[in-house]
Amino acid sequence: MADPLTEWAAQVAPLALVERKLHIADKAEAMVGILDGTLEDWLLRCEQAVERERARLVVQTPDAPAPDAPPAEDGPRRLVLLPMDQVQPAAVEWLWQDRLPRGKLSVIAGDPGLGKSYLTLRIAATISSGGPWPDAGRADAGSVLIVSAEDDYADTIRPRLDRLGADVSRITAIDGVRGDGPELLRPFSLRLDLDLLREAIRESGAVLVVIDPLNAFLGGIDSHKAAEVRAVLSPLAHLAGETRAAVLAVHHLNKGSSSNALYRASGSLDFVAAARIVHGVAADPDIEGRRVFVPVKCNIAALPAGIGFRIGEDGVQFDRLPVTVDAASAFTSRAVDHEERSERELAKEFIRGELADGPVPVRQLFQAAKDNGFTQMTMRRAGQDLGVEKRKEGYQGAWQWSLPEAPDSSKVIKDAKDAHVSDVNTFGIFGDPVITFDGAEPTVVEQAARLVVEIGAASPPLLQTRLGLYEAEACAVIDTLTAAGIVAPGNGDARSVLLDDPDEAAARIAGLSAPQAESGDASETLDA
Repeated sequence: MADPLTEWAAQVAPLALVERKLHIADKAEAMVGILDGTLEDWLLRCEQAVERERARLVVQTPDAPAPDAPPAEDGPRRLVLLPMDQVQPAAVEWLWQDRLPRGKLSVIAGDPGLGKSYLTLRIAATISSGGPWPDAGRADAGSVLIVSAEDDYADTIRPRLDRLGADVSRITAIDGVRGDGPELLRPFSLRLDLDLLREAIRESGAVLVVIDPLNAFLGGIDSHKAAEVRAVLSPLAHLAGETRAAVLAVHHLNKGSSSNALYRASGSLDFVAAARIVHGVAADPDIEGRRVFVPVKCNIAALPAGIGFRIGEDGVQFDRLPVTVDAASAFTSRAVDHEERSERELAKEFIRGELADGPVPVRQLFQAAKDNGFTQMTMRRAGQDLGVEKRKEGYQGAWQWSLPEAPDSSKVIKDAKDAHVSDVNTFGIFGDPVITFDGAEPTVVEQAARLVVEIGAASPPLLQTRLGLYEAEACAVIDTLTAAGIVAPGNGDARSVLLDDPDEAAARIAGLSAPQAESGDASETLDA
């Protein structure tokens, strides 16, 4: 059964030869009698001859079939029916829980220059190495296919993957499509080459396909026409379901200012309509240099919480600070205005002056700030910019702010194996970041003590997942719980819990922190 487009191409190909000869042949015909008229007469006759021939070609050329026209059928048509009582219910499979489903099309959208491509490489690196996700759990190691039109594979993508700790033996790039001849190399096209992509997924066993950016591989369609976009993305989504691979596409935003993030997707709305999950990358309006990875749309799960990250020498580094912006505010293209920025700079100068002589209780600091015309929100944002340290003075003491000290290079934690109680003041760096005035908020170590007793087990991955700690921080907290007699000593990740009363566990941690206020050295207390 011949493809309709192929049949049409065969019909119009001979006419293309006529068109290429059209101008020369008809102008030669018009040259007859040139001596009997002026140059203007000759040009007019040429134009008339060309238009006559064009009209003939239009009449003779058959109409092209629609891009989504069904193939010609030999017999009568009938619907394929699927009784629901014969469908076996199945749970959604996730590469990254609630963020990246298998067998579905997902999109990461954002303005240029915010790290969308780098973030997709971070995701690819995590999957290739079976590494931990920043919010919870660990990826199952798998193969990845990448097709990129924005970054060079040699000088950008490979170095970034190395910095991110990827297992590059599991990652393969699609560098183009080669025809019959050695010189016939063309770019990959989603419209023309889905069969080749299906074959590559099956041969490599890829669980993730990264397309960066989506617009670059549409095969020349008009990205603003819904029918043409859907004609490409629907087969792509079907391919994802057929192969069970997650397809993650990068897409740019337009320059609009709509409060609905979905409407800022460049081109047709079908780009985001076809995806089951859409994430956005935007600049954090509150913290300079920080980006946020926020959910915009999720049709198959509850919207997950946003995640913050920065891009530095080691690539994409996630943090555990809360994300306070939603998709609507992140994508309205509204930067912090000059007046707000100036007020924050003044607040930073105020904080430096107030904390110059040492720690100051938060209540006292904020009251002084109020007297000088600064709001609590401005103070919090200025404090984040300065990296102020927030800690509680003694057991059930008041929260205090202090300026950060210069780091001691001899005590910098390089890796999880280097994190020991003697190196980390757990009662300081794990203080609750929420500003309170009653002095009753528990530290993260106290929260961890209650958590492990309630669950009956302790491990760094558990604390990473439930409390949002980095691996080194979680290891240090486990060491603290061990020193307090809450967790049994051991060399493995999983530890047994020695207590069954969460209140007693929290009291032991509080008892460890009380001597710290007198001696000023938590490490000596814990080592003892």
